[in-house]
Amino acid sequence: MSGPAVTLRRSTTRETFRLDVADRRCVIGSDSGADLPVTNADLAPAHARLFWDGGSLHVEPVAPAPVALNGKPVTGRTPIAAGDWLALGTCLFQIGFAESAQPVPPPQPSPP
Repeated sequence: MSGPAVTLRRSTTRETFRLDVADRRCVIGSDSGADLPVTNADLAPAHARLFWDGGSLHVEPVAPAPVALNGKPVTGRTPIAAGDWLALGTCLFQIGFAESAQPVPPPQPSPP
């Protein structure tokens, strides 16, 4: 089963990155060979992994480096939802899913 395309929006620059997490683990880190290479002195070459387990998205630390989700430390495999904030060192990203990134129309008024 394939997973969704995940979006990560960096809080400082508002850049949005897209990762296809289908059937693999995507590494985020400072190494140029990472699936999402991020230039930041606080990041390990392989800092954290995102993966789809067939039903939900998860993050797990790779290096003994700081990873937090919504302000709480992540020490192992942890589920992620759209709208969550992922901190890798001092880099802060908001999680989204490309399929759900479509504009939502405003609610229709109720008939009188």
